Amino acid sequence: MLRQPFMAALCTTTMNDVKFKFDTPEHGWMDISVGDGEREESLVISDVPCNSVYKLAYILLALQSGSKSEEVEFSLEPDYALWKFRANDNELEIHVFPSSSRNNPIVFKGQRTKVIHRLYKALRDLETLSCWKEPDATSIIWSWEFPYQELNQFRARAKSA
Repeated sequence: MLRQPFMAALCTTTMNDVKFKFDTPEHGWMDISVGDGEREESLVISDVPCNSVYKLAYILLALQSGSKSEEVEFSLEPDYALWKFRANDNELEIHVFPSSSRNNPIVFKGQRTKVIHRLYKALRDLETLSCWKEPDATSIIWSWEFPYQELNQFRARAKSA
């Protein structure tokens, strides 16, 4: 019997271009997604009880200040999803748990500064939507004010760095 040399299977994780997308909120619901060109995970989130848009802006500031670990919870009514951000040197991983079972996260990985910039850009795109300027926005569009101050603070820090 002829034996083949043993070759260990190599498992490599490549860094891809992680992108975020936030659709227009309507009546307290919004479609959001994170993807890397190979995979995408989409959620339809509720504005009650989580102020998840604010939390994402806060996470930007925390990561910019050197935080290694942050998380945001999204209400799916009645379930919850979770994104865990884990920074390692120049890499940033986003562990997406699409339900409260917290099993089998989908992990997206990218260059830390690039992922942070893409999240900032996606939130800025969301900010430009006219719905936030509606007179009754917090009662008919989204229950929370948009985090303008936090995004402006992030931008100011980035410019001075």
